[in-house]
Amino acid sequence: MATSIYSDFETISGMIHDIIATYRQIATDDLRMEAKSDVSCKQNDTEDILCMTLPKPIENVKNPCWFDAYGRFRCLPYFQLIGFSKCASSDLFARICAHPQVLANKGGNSKETKWWPRFRYGIYKYKGQSDTRKQTFDDYLNYFSATNISQNTSLITGDGTPSDVWDFAGWPMIPQNKGLSEPLVLTPHLVRHINPRVKMIVIIRNPVERLYSDFFSRGGISPRGFHQRVVDTIVRLHTCVRNTTFRSCVFSWEYRLAEKTRIHIGFYSLFLKEWFRVFSREQFLFLTTEEYSQNMTKIMRNIFQFLEIDALSDAMLTQIAKNDRRNVSLKKKRVDPMLHSTRTILRELYYPFNDGVQTSISAFSTFFKINQKPRIVGDILSYSNDAQNFVVILAVLPGRMAGKNGTCPWKH
Repeated sequence: MATSIYSDFETISGMIHDIIATYRQIATDDLRMEAKSDVSCKQNDTEDILCMTLPKPIENVKNPCWFDAYGRFRCLPYFQLIGFSKCASSDLFARICAHPQVLANKGGNSKETKWWPRFRYGIYKYKGQSDTRKQTFDDYLNYFSATNISQNTSLITGDGTPSDVWDFAGWPMIPQNKGLSEPLVLTPHLVRHINPRVKMIVIIRNPVERLYSDFFSRGGISPRGFHQRVVDTIVRLHTCVRNTTFRSCVFSWEYRLAEKTRIHIGFYSLFLKEWFRVFSREQFLFLTTEEYSQNMTKIMRNIFQFLEIDALSDAMLTQIAKNDRRNVSLKKKRVDPMLHSTRTILRELYYPFNDGVQTSISAFSTFFKINQKPRIVGDILSYSNDAQNFVVILAVLPGRMAGKNGTCPWKH
């Protein structure tokens, strides 16, 4: 159902209210993960990660590596830059790899393997078309430079796929999800099973600005065209949540095929909660595009400290900060600003996904600004109207969303 650019704001606002209500219902249903506890090994035509047992990583090698049954030296990524898309992840990953101890990978732009959200399911295009071959776990390992690490055990490598954090559309092909209407197991559970100590870097951006940039990077033409697509996408999401759960809509290929612009990526709290179910907070470093752009030298120093690699001199950090920017949306720079009406709609839509709202499961949450010590407050994510004051609030439910000491509740 297409709608006019002059659509009644009250009608759209009412749809947003309904969408938000279905999202908040997720909070009251959050214990469903424990009720469905069958995560035993199962077989279908997708490789079962949870059935794998990897050798213990070699001591005195910083990166997680081992010798496989054929005597090959194999490595997983030491860190993953898991998201979000259009938040400067390409630029950030390139600067991380400028550190002499960090190796790029063999994925797209020496950054993105796309293995977790797409290639392992045989999905080679965004629209969901499947190739005849699904990449194996062995294929994933081939993306990483094990030979270099074997020769210098202080080196590390990473995976910089920004859709890892949000793209769960392949979930019906995970063996443990067979026959379910909603996923029991998602990418975070699989990553945790094979790489439990991996360090995660997440960069986020004001979701309204992120969506505008995303629109023009994917062929958008004008602010009025953007407005129309935003309205159409809200109508489609509203239609979807009237028939199923919010989580089912946002995680499905069917909804994504109907989506006119990628509004769903800005629902940060929805996706981050899935990662916090199985990983401890200490394994994450959260950044914002806004502060990264303003104080790159400081941010890069903090990243290298988080990765526990050698500190660089001020001169080297300054040089890294001066490197050319990567993947800049030049088209957006040449167009007019977003329409005020569009911005108003999007702020209303995104606010509950990124604000300190109380829910029935949020008795405990972790609040932090960049470089600030965490403290206990409200819930989820928050951003002010001033994009420079972006703050991050992530819901954590000790003992349920993660096991003791951050272990997986159903590790076997």
